[in-house]
Amino acid sequence: DIVSYDTVRVTVESEERSVTATLSAQQALASLMGLVMASSGCPKTAVFRPMARFHLPFSSESETAYRVAAMYLVAQHFAHRDGAPSDLNLDQLERVYRGVHAVNRGMAQRLRAATRQDAIVNAIVLLDVYSSLVPAAIHDILDEIRPAFEALLRSE
Repeated sequence: DIVSYDTVRVTVESEERSVTATLSAQQALASLMGLVMASSGCPKTAVFRPMARFHLPFSSESETAYRVAAMYLVAQHFAHRDGAPSDLNLDQLERVYRGVHAVNRGMAQRLRAATRQDAIVNAIVLLDVYSSLVPAAIHDILDEIRPAFEALLRSE
């Protein structure tokens, strides 16, 4: 039986790469559950399918924020190109995450009723923490990495 804080060594293999990490069981399961939920048929998590397609196992908070912003802005590019309104300020991102919060809460309740171990439940709770933090902090996190984009921001 694995508990949340147990240290595990996990390897994720895909066609593109192999990623190995030593981390807590709940962190490993959160990465897996994020992928599973994004790939499921749930309409609230369907917005994350592009992130599932380009999955980055065990991503940090800043990596996750970057990937979320990139995914969202690519979608806005497609909307704009199709003549639909687009949201380049990330204003609607919070609405997306409110729906995900409801899914996470329901999933955690069902898993809590189905298992005696806490690792999988805490993995969902960890995903839910990200779903609260990312929309609130995304602009700050992106401001931190802005210097990396200076060459693209210069008008020549």
